[in-house]
Amino acid sequence: MAVNESAQSEQRTFRVIILAGVLSWVVWLILMRMSAQFAWESAPTERPLLAVLGVLGLLFGLYAGVASVVLRDAPERRNLTAIVIFSVAFRLLTLFSEPIQEVDAYRYIWDGKVVAAGVNPFRYSPEQVRNAQENKPLAADLRRLIRVRDRSATNAEILSRVHYAELTTVYPPVSQIVFGGVALLTPHAWSVSSQLLMMKVAMVVFDLATLVLVIRLLRFTGRPQEWSILYGWCPLIVKEFANSGHLDAITVFLTTASVVCALHAFFPACGRRERTAWLWWCSLLVVAAVGAKIYPVVLFPMMFLGACRVFGFVRASFVATVTLSLCVLMIVPMLIRDDPVQATATAADFDDASAASEVETQTGLTAFASQWQMNDFLFLLLYENLRPDVLPNQLTDSALPQIENARPAVWFVVTSGDWRRWFAKRASVVLGVPARRVPFLATRLITSLIFLGVALSLVVRCGRQWNRESWLEAVFLTLAWFWMLQPTQNPWYWTWAMPFVPFVRSRVWIAVSGVVLIYYLRFWLIYHVPDTPVAKTAYAGENFYDFCVVWMEYAPFLCCLAISSRRG
Repeated sequence: MAVNESAQSEQRTFRVIILAGVLSWVVWLILMRMSAQFAWESAPTERPLLAVLGVLGLLFGLYAGVASVVLRDAPERRNLTAIVIFSVAFRLLTLFSEPIQEVDAYRYIWDGKVVAAGVNPFRYSPEQVRNAQENKPLAADLRRLIRVRDRSATNAEILSRVHYAELTTVYPPVSQIVFGGVALLTPHAWSVSSQLLMMKVAMVVFDLATLVLVIRLLRFTGRPQEWSILYGWCPLIVKEFANSGHLDAITVFLTTASVVCALHAFFPACGRRERTAWLWWCSLLVVAAVGAKIYPVVLFPMMFLGACRVFGFVRASFVATVTLSLCVLMIVPMLIRDDPVQATATAADFDDASAASEVETQTGLTAFASQWQMNDFLFLLLYENLRPDVLPNQLTDSALPQIENARPAVWFVVTSGDWRRWFAKRASVVLGVPARRVPFLATRLITSLIFLGVALSLVVRCGRQWNRESWLEAVFLTLAWFWMLQPTQNPWYWTWAMPFVPFVRSRVWIAVSGVVLIYYLRFWLIYHVPDTPVAKTAYAGENFYDFCVVWMEYAPFLCCLAISSRRG
């Protein structure tokens, strides 16, 4: 009788997977047809953003429902086969769609052409290449880029679509190598859509390789391999990699591969020589991951803990020194410009309107690290409570009324205006930076210290509960809290943690990949109500999103996480 009930349960689970997979594929098909309205030349106000959010919400509902069934039922091989087949099917369908509200891939394509031409991608901004004239004295490598630009109308069109063209690329060397490889395989005469497809194919290859590694991690830890559905069917993953073509697929793969190697080194079923080999492979993959996107460096404490426990402090320190040195070599080229361009600031980039006319020499990385703020919550709470409405150097009778009326008061600010102005003035003197930069840099410092405390506490906890599952959960939590404390919480950044979701005890974290898609509502507000207060608040457009919507995005999740943690 028990055997029959078990067989019936397995049959029900398989039917649920098939039904949910077919329904999800149909919904993805609908979404992909809608994506045509997001073509480059489409009018922003005509893009069906609200409908897309509804479809993504439906996809997440299907995903969460089938995942809950898979997580509680016994594993069966045909379930894994179905999960993998549908994972591939979703991506193949989504590849042939217009990127929904994303343009980053055009920068990747141009960077790849620069690399393929043998030019340092960190030297010239796209704007410099756009404006360069061949009949004027130019450096040999810049002249080479002009020839690339003029080689086909498609190349010129791709260059014109690069976002933040005044800044040099923010993407590290390993990503540049991938971009260059794609460029070498892509004829210049191909259409923009064909070249975009080639770049997205490359990202999906890395994405599917990550799925294979997730299955391997589950097998290695003795957990059901069907739990890979948490990665394979995740709407956020499919949307951001197969539809938008974000390069994070490269780093997610390399980071996951380094974790696989670390597990073999730290929890070995082999001899010492093999463990040492696994450790060095882990080190090289960490370097490669940092060279694709810098964030994996935050896993260093967890890696170092494992190396110390298995190989001793001396050998672990040697490997760590080599690893960090190579990581620094990956980052340094992004910080040096021997032919800088004066990047014009905009009011949106800085803390006050008067800074909009300032001009600074910056690389893409320094601009991103010192200015970018998007879709953040915890960082925003601190930042707004440090940001003065009026900076000390603006306190003039003529300027004060205009400045005070330029931006509505932020409802969750509890610090006084006088204290915030005093803090900006004093910190400006101590840090030796303009007062307008103080709130962002001070918030960066505070959130970095908080993250450091979180990372160290995870190391201590993992050291006390030393096993594969605890270590993988600590890896997830390190990446998750690093993301939660960032000033830039783009949805695709959450993909960094997704391969390790199956190993976290609190299932509340699964919800993040769904709620973070609310980010795309920001664009609808900017397009449709840029100056009209929303829902009887004082905020319009972007301000309404930043000061109201992000609370709906993050506050319920954080409350549920707190309740879940107390119960756990």
